[in-house]
Amino acid sequence: MIAEWISRIFGTSSSEKCDVFFSYRQSDSQVVVASLVEALGNLGVTCWVDKDRLELGGGIRKQIAKAIDESTLHLVVVSEGSRHSQWIDKELRTILNRETRTGVKSLVPLYVSTRIDETVHPGELAERAGLRWNNNPQEIAVLIQRRLDEMKST
Repeated sequence: MIAEWISRIFGTSSSEKCDVFFSYRQSDSQVVVASLVEALGNLGVTCWVDKDRLELGGGIRKQIAKAIDESTLHLVVVSEGSRHSQWIDKELRTILNRETRTGVKSLVPLYVSTRIDETVHPGELAERAGLRWNNNPQEIAVLIQRRLDEMKST
């Protein structure tokens, strides 16, 4: 029973395709990500989160690039510290390149910061309509699931 629940939420391997890829800064967004992954899992949405999916000994960049390419939706958690994360910047560029290549707008910002402007994250991300963290992961999970349904139906 527990193994089935874990498999449903996190999947069984890093190479499985997932519905949602999470790009976030662990130091200031871990609680938000964990609660949202659980809420999405309860809706049957599979998530790719680095700490749960990276294979030990595997190339990190290669695994992340593959996960981005194989995920349907890319949730970038925008926090005060995310602007200074080289990993988020690399992931963001990979996601934007995928959007250009496929023609599918898959990037959705999730703002957990009180400030939503170009000082938090400049450029493309600042111009995207996104979600604002409201301490209600179930509500946000439903909105993400709706967006996934829209994406899958086109």
